[in-house]
Amino acid sequence: MPETTPPRRQLLSGTAALTTFGMLAGPGLATGRAATGEPIAEATHGRLRGSAERGVLSFKGVPYAASPVGAARFQPPGPLAPWAGERPADTHGASAPQLRGAALPVFRHLDSAAPQSEDCLSLCVYTPGLRDGRRRPVLVWLHGGAWSTGSGTSPAYDGSALAREQDVVVVAVNHRLNLFGFLQAEGLPAGSGNNGVLDMVAALRWVRDNAEAFGGDPGCVTIFGQSGGAAKVSALLAAPAARGLFHRAIMQSGSGALRLATPEDAARASHALLAEFELRPTEAARLRDIPAERLLAAMAKIVAANGGANNFRPVLDGVVFQTHPFDTAAPATAAEVPLLIGSAETEVTFYLAPDRANFALDEGRVRARVQRFLRIDAARTDAILAAYRAALPAATPSDLLVAICSDQNYRMGMIQAAELKAASGGAPA
Repeated sequence: MPETTPPRRQLLSGTAALTTFGMLAGPGLATGRAATGEPIAEATHGRLRGSAERGVLSFKGVPYAASPVGAARFQPPGPLAPWAGERPADTHGASAPQLRGAALPVFRHLDSAAPQSEDCLSLCVYTPGLRDGRRRPVLVWLHGGAWSTGSGTSPAYDGSALAREQDVVVVAVNHRLNLFGFLQAEGLPAGSGNNGVLDMVAALRWVRDNAEAFGGDPGCVTIFGQSGGAAKVSALLAAPAARGLFHRAIMQSGSGALRLATPEDAARASHALLAEFELRPTEAARLRDIPAERLLAAMAKIVAANGGANNFRPVLDGVVFQTHPFDTAAPATAAEVPLLIGSAETEVTFYLAPDRANFALDEGRVRARVQRFLRIDAARTDAILAAYRAALPAATPSDLLVAICSDQNYRMGMIQAAELKAASGGAPA
């Protein structure tokens, strides 16, 4: 089994880690309300009228870049135009287009009630006060969903309690997903295979420019995410364009957080998508004219034919990314950024939960499933099961399945990232 502890010289834990990450701030709930009772924030592009509840001010549906619709589909995020007067910011912005009903029932509580639209480049801000003399840590939440689904506007991601209880500013970001954010093809702008990452960079620039207006410290920004959100944190650590826009990072239970898609993977995905619409490899620009629903349906067919592997995700393109985030080394672009990292011990339980029979498996069925999951031969399967039985003598066969799959999907990657970061000689992990 893998070593679980990073080198002692780089290890932070408990209160020391929280203090380093600026999360043990004292209380201070100045509201900054206008005379009408609705808070008004003076953002760089215009005034925003939010809402207030239980000592927290919220600003929802705040645009941070130009709308990527029409001719701007597959283009990098454009500059945001200023507006006159007060812009209402009391309703969530749209979720990015994605396949409906793709999540397991156990994850349905993460669904957003906001409608889907390609006009999705917006964020939410939750803060205890506006320009009240405080410089609070800013925490930027990147939602999960494996680069394909999810939304920062899920009710489960409401940042009000975190803002109120820890006296911090919380920002939740929506950005382009799946093929709308990660299609690399001939005829599209360089870097288009990473537009979803460039969206997040644009959001972080907005945070830098507006943190003080929302009671935050632009010099103390933490990006954090879980599952697919952790992969987003990992990608931003390796993106030169994001350098200096955040100062701390938290990755929880990231799967696929170490490497990006290869150019070959991205090419196969784009060629398959074009073939669905009888387009040549040089005709990707014509995809701008196809309704989003048809594109998503074609993507679902392509992913299913690829055994469920979705390569509409960030790609090592030599433009936005020069290296994988964590492969043989931690990203040098974020050497000065401390990293807090972890995983849930039995994370795969979530995926087995819909069928209670998964928790009463015999040894034969577990052996077959482990061999299929890890894609190894029978002898290696038996060796791995024997090692886990020695480490977990009281475990049932189902317990062993959960432990092995959780380690493979989440724990080992997080340990590898922590060890590479700790060995890099920069900020600690």
